[in-house]
Amino acid sequence: MKAYYDRRAPEYDDWWLGRGRYADQVRPGWEDDLHELELFIAGLPPARTLDVACGTGFLTRHLRGDVVALDASARMLELAAEQAPNARRVQGDALDLPFPDRSFDRVFTSYFYCHLEPPQRERFVAEARRVAPELLVVGS
Repeated sequence: MKAYYDRRAPEYDDWWLGRGRYADQVRPGWEDDLHELELFIAGLPPARTLDVACGTGFLTRHLRGDVVALDASARMLELAAEQAPNARRVQGDALDLPFPDRSFDRVFTSYFYCHLEPPQRERFVAEARRVAPELLVVGS
């Protein structure tokens, strides 16, 4: 899976921005919805936040506070360094988070949970609750 996301990293934001292979998709209201999502994320109170499966940092850049961006893909993290330069980046496994209990105030993730099978979802939620009291899932 890491190799897949390493290969996809350079084009990953095309999905968000409707470019490249996604340019022909008809998505009425998408730009307005994306803008609202960005405003919502930017409006969250600053906190110690772990962004799980951060990808390129497309949404990470809107999080305020002490932010750690975690992804399994080294290439995604390289791109996240450009988009979210203030976030600390960690390569790791979302189902076995490499952090002590209660390391964060919040776990944030976008379009990750929906890719998990039921047993993986249970494992992820347990890990998220172990490291933070709040879990915010976008695009589940």
